[in-house]
Amino acid sequence: MSPKSNQPPKQVEQFLSWLCKPEVLEEILGDLEEYYIELTEKPRWQRSIFYWFQAVNFLRPFALKKIASYYSFNHTPMFRNYYKTSFRNLMRNPLSSFINIFGLSTAIGVCLVVYAFLKYDYSVDRFHEFKDEVYLITFSADRSGTEERYGLTPRPLGDILRQDFTYIK
Repeated sequence: MSPKSNQPPKQVEQFLSWLCKPEVLEEILGDLEEYYIELTEKPRWQRSIFYWFQAVNFLRPFALKKIASYYSFNHTPMFRNYYKTSFRNLMRNPLSSFINIFGLSTAIGVCLVVYAFLKYDYSVDRFHEFKDEVYLITFSADRSGTEERYGLTPRPLGDILRQDFTYIK
């Protein structure tokens, strides 16, 4: 194998030097050259194709040169115009604006309440290993003519239930 055939294609280096920042170009080219050397057992045309694919894969947004027209665009006048237009619309149609804002805030509030309820409901007693076999026993008491239910039960109730019902573990 001649030394010339073991060199990576120069077009890739030219392409990357045109497209990438100078700070990262040397590191990218070094990594690509190591990749090219690993492919020595493949034919030259295959190495070149893999090398081009790998070069395209090395392109990341942080490595590309900045395009001046894109990064110099100022968004402040656009936002100022949006705020001015929306404020004028609020002042021109106060009733419909109130209905829209009130409806949106009510909908967001309802969604938050439903989310909080479902999160609580799905998180209670989910840490047990046998969560499908765990049941809550409530204690009912008749106090001053009204029936009251409690989630707490006396400790000896578990032992009594195990004696009366053999299938309780």
